[in-house]
Amino acid sequence: MTLTIDVKRVQSPSLLRSALTVQFCRFRITFVIVMKNLPNYHAIRRTAFLVVTLSAVSCGPSDISHSATTRDSLGITIVDNPPSENLSDWRISDTPVVTIGEEGGVSFGDIVGVTRLEDGTIAVADAFARQVRLFSANGTEFATVGRRGSGPGEFETIAKMIDNDVDRIGVFDSRLLRLTTIQRDGTQRNSVSLEIISARDRVVPMGWLTDGSLVATHNPRDSIRRDRYRQRLELLTHDTTGAVHDSLATIPGTQMWDWEWEMGVTPARVPFGRMTIVRVSDNSVYVAANDGYRIDRYDETGQLVGVIRQTAVPTSLPAQAIETHKAAERAKATSGLESKGPGAIFGRLADDAPYPEFVPAYDDLLVDARGRLWVRDFRIDPSASSRYTV
Repeated sequence: MTLTIDVKRVQSPSLLRSALTVQFCRFRITFVIVMKNLPNYHAIRRTAFLVVTLSAVSCGPSDISHSATTRDSLGITIVDNPPSENLSDWRISDTPVVTIGEEGGVSFGDIVGVTRLEDGTIAVADAFARQVRLFSANGTEFATVGRRGSGPGEFETIAKMIDNDVDRIGVFDSRLLRLTTIQRDGTQRNSVSLEIISARDRVVPMGWLTDGSLVATHNPRDSIRRDRYRQRLELLTHDTTGAVHDSLATIPGTQMWDWEWEMGVTPARVPFGRMTIVRVSDNSVYVAANDGYRIDRYDETGQLVGVIRQTAVPTSLPAQAIETHKAAERAKATSGLESKGPGAIFGRLADDAPYPEFVPAYDDLLVDARGRLWVRDFRIDPSASSRYTV
């Protein structure tokens, strides 16, 4: 089944509103983060509100347009989908039924993760406060976990939050390299330190398999550096103690380039460049490397078992989009480098960067509780509406 949905993004001088929608056949669940933009770029604290929208929607036969072709190639299921431009749209509700923050006086500093568990519990990870806050399905806060520190139940740098969709979440501290598991009632289940594979390794947890082992990406940062190179990522599993257990695959990472300036050589992301998205659902690991419109599915042993593709015409990167990006980067202030002018470093980096001829096909991938993939079309303009293909 391939369907599309438009997710609205509304922007005003003081508010930035973005929506993330997960579609089920009878219920549509929309997470909307509303964040106040402060004019002072040096300000660390930001005030944010969370709005959760639940609205009924039906999925009848008329909603489904399925003309994909499926074939088997040496045990690998390959599904080819036609272009999605002519499919009908699902749309989110404009009226929220649950609001967290706007009326109850609840605010957040820096939201790095939001998730909703099977019983309706909403978990919000706030990197500024070093806390995870839990809310019931009606928006009532009932538990707060964490504070600044390195002891049990404490966090230094909350970088990511994962969940198993049912009854627990994982909070990753990138400074301590520690994953803390929290039950849906707010009690802490355990904390484990994740093993790294080299001194310069960067590990990021992606999700749990059904046996409790953790899937994580490892970036040893030893890629062969060429113009617009892709980092090499190792997709590994960790056992329940945090130790590396097995290797699933070697995959490409973010597209990078080396910026040579007076301070040396600095690796930087290629603007509008390729990136790799990894999602874990049950015992399936989805890898979207953004080389064309393709998503690979691996099983829990690292065996490639499926390939999902879609016919898509490459989209050229408009010259105006490059100029808009450069202007936005110049507008940034760089703390500690004011003597070179606000935004000087970011502006110089954007001016010198290589830009691709075509943009990636997509920039995000979600998996809902029924195993359906939600692929977000790449947005050249970050303020434009998001469009997901299901």
